Amino acid sequence: MRSKIHELKPLLRLAAPIAFAHMANYFMQIVDTHFVGALGAVALGGVALGSGLFAIIMMIAIGILLGLDYRVSRAYGAKKFDECSRLLTHGIYLAVILAIPMMIFLQYCAHHFDLFGIAPDIAAQAGAYLETLSFSLLPFLLFTACRQYLQATGTAGPILIVFIGANILNAFGNWVLVFGHLGVPAMGVAGSGLATTISRTLMLVALFSYTMARNRKMGFSLRRAGMRFQHTLLRDLLSLGLPASGQLLLEVGVFVTATFMVGRLGAVQLAAHQIVLQIASFTFMMPMGISAATAVIVGQALGAHQPARAVRQGWMGISLGTGVMAFFGVAMFFCATPILHTFTHEDSVIAIARQLIVMAAFFQIFDGAQVVATGTLRGAGNTRASLLANLIGHWFIGLPIGLALCFWMHWNALGIWIGLVIGLATVAVILMAIWRKLSAELHGTEPNPLPGVATVAL
Repeated sequence: MRSKIHELKPLLRLAAPIAFAHMANYFMQIVDTHFVGALGAVALGGVALGSGLFAIIMMIAIGILLGLDYRVSRAYGAKKFDECSRLLTHGIYLAVILAIPMMIFLQYCAHHFDLFGIAPDIAAQAGAYLETLSFSLLPFLLFTACRQYLQATGTAGPILIVFIGANILNAFGNWVLVFGHLGVPAMGVAGSGLATTISRTLMLVALFSYTMARNRKMGFSLRRAGMRFQHTLLRDLLSLGLPASGQLLLEVGVFVTATFMVGRLGAVQLAAHQIVLQIASFTFMMPMGISAATAVIVGQALGAHQPARAVRQGWMGISLGTGVMAFFGVAMFFCATPILHTFTHEDSVIAIARQLIVMAAFFQIFDGAQVVATGTLRGAGNTRASLLANLIGHWFIGLPIGLALCFWMHWNALGIWIGLVIGLATVAVILMAIWRKLSAELHGTEPNPLPGVATVAL
C-alpha cells in the first residue's frame, strides 16, 4: 500500500493542475452560457449551436496536436531534450497550418446555419456568436502546442494560472460586451464570442512567454535544436495525431450531432439540452485532465524502459478518473435543481433539464473510465483503439438508438440522452478490455518493450 501511495504522488502532482486547467478552460464556455442565458432561450440555443460547431472543428485540430504527448514525453523520459525542442517547433508549425483553413470554414458556416434546418431566429444568433468566436482558433491552437509540450515535460501549474486569469478576463469581457457597460455598445451573443477571443489571445501571449523563459532557464534552445521544417518529424506527429483527432471528432461529433438534432425540437428543448451538456462537459474536464497526465506518465515510463511502472500508473489513472466521476454523478443526481437554477429560471426549460441531468449523472462513471483509458493507451502509442471504439460505441450503437427514441418513440431530448449513455458505456467496455490486454503484454515484455507497444490495436 505504501508503495502504491508513493507511485500515486507523481500522477496526482501532474494530474491535479492539468485537470483544473481543463475545467478552467471549459469554464470560459460556461461563463458565455451564463451571460447569454439572460438574453433568453433563443440566444442560448444559438450559442449552443455556434459553440458546438466550433468545438468539433477545434477538437479535430487539438487531436492532431495530441501526438506531442507521446513523442515529447518519450523524448523527455529518455533525456533527449533537443528533440523535445524540435517537437515544440513543429507543434507550432502544425497549429498554424491547421488553423487558417479551419477559420475560413467557420466563417462560412457562420452565415449558413440555415442549411442545417435550424429556425431562422436561432440560426441568426448562432451565426453572430460563431463569427466572432472563430477568430480565437489560431491563438488557442498555438496555446495548445505550448500546453502539450509543457505537460509532457512535467510542468502544468503555470497553465492553470493562465487559465484562471483568462476566466476572470472573459467574465469581465462578457459583462461589458454582451450587455454594453462602460460606454461600450451592447453586442449580445457576438460580444460573448469576442470576449472569449480576446481572452484566448492573451492566454497565448502569457504561456508562450513563460515557455520561452523556462526553456532558457533550463538550457533548452529552439534555435540550437534546429527550427528547420522537417517533413519526417511532422509526419511522425501526424501518424499519432490523426487517429487521436479522429477519435475526438467521433466523440465530440456525436454530442454536436445530438445538439443539432435537439435543435429541431425547438428553443426550449435545445436550451435544456445545452445547459445539461454544459454541466456534464464541465465535470468531464476533470478526468480529461487525469487522462492527459496519465498519458504523459505512461509515456515517460516507457521512454525510461519501465513497462511495469507504466502499467501501474495506467490503472491508477483509470481508477482515479472513474472515482472522481462517480462523485460528480452523485452530486448531479441529488443537487440537480440548484445546479440548473444557476443557468436559467425558466420553468419550462428546467422541467426538461431535470430529466436530462439524471441521464448525465448516470453516464459519469462510463465517461471517466473511457477518457482515462484513452489517455493511457495514447501514452503507450496506441491512438487507433479509441478511434474504433468511439466509432462502434457512439455511431453504430448509441446515436441510432438515441435518434429512434427521440423521433420514432417521441421521447424528444430524453431519448437522445439515453442513446448517449448507451454509447459511452459501450466505448468504456471496449477500451478497458484493450488496456487490460495491453497491460498483460507489457508485463510479459523484455526490459525494452517499446517497438511493440505502439502496434497493439483492436
